[in-house]
Amino acid sequence: MVDAKNTLILFFTLIAFSLITSIITSAAGQNDLEKVSNSVDKIRNTAPLALAYFLVVRVAAEEVFFRGFLVKKLGIAGSSVVFGLAHFFYGSVAEVIGAMILGAILAVAFNENKSIYPNIAAHFFYNLVFLAVLF
Repeated sequence: MVDAKNTLILFFTLIAFSLITSIITSAAGQNDLEKVSNSVDKIRNTAPLALAYFLVVRVAAEEVFFRGFLVKKLGIAGSSVVFGLAHFFYGSVAEVIGAMILGAILAVAFNENKSIYPNIAAHFFYNLVFLAVLF
């Protein structure tokens, strides 16, 4: 029950900070998230099963690696920077900045919750909402 509560809190925190980041990057003229939409749309059109991979396998792998491993090795800031840079392939400045911020939130939650499961679930639902908004 604690993991479910922590998952919900983390999910809504991710959504809130994502919206705030989008507003700030838009105000600064740096919101180029259409590049992410275009990349995801290409994946959806060429390999629809890849979306399932991104939602399930990749989310779990990212959480285990970036939070479960890198937070212990590099700390919250270091793992968050690496997480942001891992999103560079989208070609979006806003995506990298947003991933760094959300990575920090996920890292703090991992340290506080002492469990990777709320992170995996919240990250999964966050990506699911992102995909639902895109399509």
